[in-house]
Amino acid sequence: MNVVAWIKGSKPGKANKSLTIILTLLFSLMPAYGLTNEDKPILCGMATGYPPFQYVEQNKLTGIDVDVIKLIAKRGNLNLSIKHGHWDDIVSLLRFSELDCVIGMEINEFRLKYFDFSYPYYNRYTAIFVKTDRADITQVSDLHGQLISGDRHSLIENNWTNQRVRDSFRIMQTDSKRESMSLLNKDLISAAIMPRSVGYYLSKDIGIRVKVLELSEQGTPVGISVKKGNPKF
Repeated sequence: MNVVAWIKGSKPGKANKSLTIILTLLFSLMPAYGLTNEDKPILCGMATGYPPFQYVEQNKLTGIDVDVIKLIAKRGNLNLSIKHGHWDDIVSLLRFSELDCVIGMEINEFRLKYFDFSYPYYNRYTAIFVKTDRADITQVSDLHGQLISGDRHSLIENNWTNQRVRDSFRIMQTDSKRESMSLLNKDLISAAIMPRSVGYYLSKDIGIRVKVLELSEQGTPVGISVKKGNPKF
């Protein structure tokens, strides 16, 4: 997936204009911060299993976030390497300075305690997915006491925590969103929380018919993260 083609191929709108403007701003700031350096290697992390944002396809790292960091590296003449792995592992490597940056991280209050971020270049919208044949689930309250896969630190789960209703749900974490969608397909869970675009991509790929039970109207900004205290980089 090429992010430039994605921008040009999409319908005109504020989202595409905003992404183009943000990328232009990121590129324009790079010389001022002295990031043009062909010799110094930059090791950036990405999670696997988050299509269309970041994933592995035919042994190739791809997705919108991958294209963004590659464009930045090309414009800044950066010696870029990308390490992929499970999300929790990648985040831990950044916290302990084993990585210089992580692409496509959602920016929220919890993560701002540990990381600095670039300007956000798009918003993600988190959704609760259920199978279309679950006629017994028509609203969020129908999931009380049900087993669902979560999306740690997502806007939906944060809202449930703030509303003190999170304990009404039996939330489990999985190693990947594909695993969550597969569990939903096998009726081993009643719902799955994940970014809307990821859910639609995986449901089509797996061959499961799903519906969105709830969508966070307020999108979560996404940027490139670095360890706290390193805003210049």
